[in-house]
Amino acid sequence: MSLARKKINVEFYRINILYPQDGRMEDFFNKSIQNPPGSRNSVREGQYVRLQEGSAHGQFWSGDMLRIRMEELPVKAALSGTVESLDLEKDEGLGEGTAFLYHIPSGILALQRNRFGVSASAFTHYMTHQHLGLELELDIVIEKAAFRKLDRMDTIRDFEIQIAPLDNLSFLRKQRQPSVNSMISMSQFHQAPHIDVRLKMGRRKGGLEGVLETAKRLLKITEAEDKIVEKMKITGVHGDEDPIILDLLNHRMREQVDVSAEGPRRTIPFTERQTAVRRAWDKRQHEILEMFGNV
Repeated sequence: MSLARKKINVEFYRINILYPQDGRMEDFFNKSIQNPPGSRNSVREGQYVRLQEGSAHGQFWSGDMLRIRMEELPVKAALSGTVESLDLEKDEGLGEGTAFLYHIPSGILALQRNRFGVSASAFTHYMTHQHLGLELELDIVIEKAAFRKLDRMDTIRDFEIQIAPLDNLSFLRKQRQPSVNSMISMSQFHQAPHIDVRLKMGRRKGGLEGVLETAKRLLKITEAEDKIVEKMKITGVHGDEDPIILDLLNHRMREQVDVSAEGPRRTIPFTERQTAVRRAWDKRQHEILEMFGNV
């Protein structure tokens, strides 16, 4: 039987617990998984999300998040031409799993990227709406080389942003970031579908203010819609050295893992997706621990 190759995409985030300040993420995972499956459902924009399974092992907590689609379901179609409705009960829908691996000492989350599954923003929404007394943010991890370049910048001299055309800009306004809202307001006032902004110091001394906070917010937008922000380039200086140029979108920490499957399988089981996420972690472990350490 021939082996078909499927790819699992994995992205890395650092979990930032806002409340309680002394909270431990593994405790919230343990508390959630102890609830009956039906009570672990959370609704967001008509989509149900649930922590389907999970457990702790050593320095890790791994699990599978399930997105359940209940409305606007597709039909069942045969290659021969027949079409029929899916025979589902009222409390049934289509589920799509998203594997994750949480490294307890570093606070880093490796999350399977699945456009039909649970996004990073949906993960955050779920964990903050499970009555666990938890508020958190996910910060995108950038690669060590880019991290070091950013850290070396004494001042930021130039900041370029491109945002793809959007029919509904309210999605961006939800970020509640003043500089982002200012760009949106200008775009709407001039009826401009595309936002392309460049801020620079020119010949003046000094540096731009608030760039890193704006960049952080724009990166968070890409958690839900990775095509919205098309460019985010920062140019800085360190002493008298040549300018340091960094396009943050090209340096998000990501991995792609091949999964071999016998025959034309329609789905990849959780155990195999879990293994793939662990392999992605293993590839980046040294780099992550150099940046964030063991505590």
